[in-house]
Amino acid sequence: MDLMQYVMEFIDYNPSTGIFLWKKSPSNNVKAGSQVGVISEGYRLISLKNKKYPASHVAWFIMTGAFPVMKIDHIDTDKLNDAWHNLREVTTLENAQNRISANKNNKLGMLGVHRNKHTGRFVAQISVRGKVQRLGSFKTPEEAQLEYFRAKRIKHGAFKTGAGTIKGSL
Repeated sequence: MDLMQYVMEFIDYNPSTGIFLWKKSPSNNVKAGSQVGVISEGYRLISLKNKKYPASHVAWFIMTGAFPVMKIDHIDTDKLNDAWHNLREVTTLENAQNRISANKNNKLGMLGVHRNKHTGRFVAQISVRGKVQRLGSFKTPEEAQLEYFRAKRIKHGAFKTGAGTIKGSL
């Protein structure tokens, strides 16, 4: 049995909700009707024929007949929302542009903002095609982040998808 036959026989994917259910039990410890997969690092993973796949990739496979060539991005940034309208195939760069939270090592917890240790002011900066562009120095972190998001809309624009233009939470 090839992978598509296996998926079609065992898994029910609801494109509207993004929920995967077992049509029938693939093993003794899994019940038909239960939700497919486990959550790991914020993503749902699905085991198919002894190999783990992100649920978003399985959704793509079911809906298109092929696994994605590039990355799959969750438009609303919710890693568990695998509804078909929330998924799009993107480049690594496009995927990085959809981030709305800062790196774990960012002390302020604000995307595109850091504090200048010499002046105490808050600096906004953005990366465009691998080059960092300084956007300015501000009295408050909120002012700096507003400038970052303004520049992000201008420099990165919005994605185009089958669902229309997506601007995210910016």
